[in-house]
Amino acid sequence: MAWYKDKVLWVIIGTVGVLKALLLCYLYFFHPAGEQVLLFPDSLSYVYPAQALLTYGHFWETLSSAPMLMRTPGYPLFVAVVEFFSRNATWAIVITQNVLSLVLVIPVYLITRSLANLTAARLAATCCATSFLYTALANAVLAETVGTFLLAWFVYAVLQILRNPSPKKLLTAALLLAAAIYTRPSCYLLGVITVGFFCFYKPLRKPAILYFLLPLAFCLGAWHVRNYAQTGFSGFTTSTYYTLYHYQFDYIVHSRHIPPEQAQQLLEKMLPEQFDTWPPAYKNRFYKQNARTLLRQSFLYRLQHAPWWAVRILLGPNQQHWRQLIANETIAKGLVALSAFQIMLLVLLGGYGCWVIGKQNFSAGLFLLLYSLFFWATSAWFASAYARFRAPFEFVLCITAGIAAERILSLQSHRKTIH
Repeated sequence: MAWYKDKVLWVIIGTVGVLKALLLCYLYFFHPAGEQVLLFPDSLSYVYPAQALLTYGHFWETLSSAPMLMRTPGYPLFVAVVEFFSRNATWAIVITQNVLSLVLVIPVYLITRSLANLTAARLAATCCATSFLYTALANAVLAETVGTFLLAWFVYAVLQILRNPSPKKLLTAALLLAAAIYTRPSCYLLGVITVGFFCFYKPLRKPAILYFLLPLAFCLGAWHVRNYAQTGFSGFTTSTYYTLYHYQFDYIVHSRHIPPEQAQQLLEKMLPEQFDTWPPAYKNRFYKQNARTLLRQSFLYRLQHAPWWAVRILLGPNQQHWRQLIANETIAKGLVALSAFQIMLLVLLGGYGCWVIGKQNFSAGLFLLLYSLFFWATSAWFASAYARFRAPFEFVLCITAGIAAERILSLQSHRKTIH
């Protein structure tokens, strides 16, 4: 049966779609904050470049006319396109993201069905559609929903390559990953990991790998060239070392026993005079040097606390977003509790499901594990890491949890048949 003929899948999508629409109606008509409830501290850094593109034809840095380097163009372009076709960009953005969060169910369904069976695919689709994390992020002007949507299709393309490699599939995977990296540059090193996986675990002929490597390098290289031509900065984004530098406030708090606000102010005071007037390449060099110094100083502190931060990413109920979205504190607490229960169950089932996949299809299981560990491990080194950073791999947990749930149900059915 073709996937689009599965009536159960459409019932899942339709039912959850109604629930998402009701939440949007609540936010639009009844939330006292209005559209501000959809905006978070990072939102302006995406919206302003999008508006600059529509007005002047160029991506500019937030609240300036300097070329955009902090953000990459994926999500600002998405915002610009939505704003171009709508009268109210903020609400149109979250409506579009809610649609994408529903369509995200389809690659999850297809991946699970290719690895297991129809029942497992339906269960995985249900887990993904009802995700509290994805529901909350869909109602925020942030890049996670679009980035996760692209990554899910990338994972689907890679698993198709593992089954039957072809130039078309390799090219498709490269373009999807490039789009995801332009949306969420934290995915940048995932390309290296994927190439290494193709080379060392699933050996492909070298000419075949070029269908993945060359388009990916060409797409990403274009932004490197743009940055260097306009500013002299040859990197992909300045956010890497900027973030590493400013995220050190937790170590400053720990080492100097001062409040977080004072720690952030201290990091700002450490910047040289007239730092804002420096060329981007010099700014990035300063952030890089000082971030590395602070990382060396804070290594033992981070090593001690990383396990807790990793647990917070994996099991966090995303309470910050839910408490902003829901004005009633009692209801917000209830949704946070349900979210915590959901993710705990998802992780328990997902771990078992990963083992089941590994026994049946080791290459697919290994890639899903490497993919998830990449995002989990690279996010767990700072106190500011929380549930939002789980978004790129929660859909994988939905896949493995669906397979685990189907296995448990089939074993119970088999036992009943025997008895």
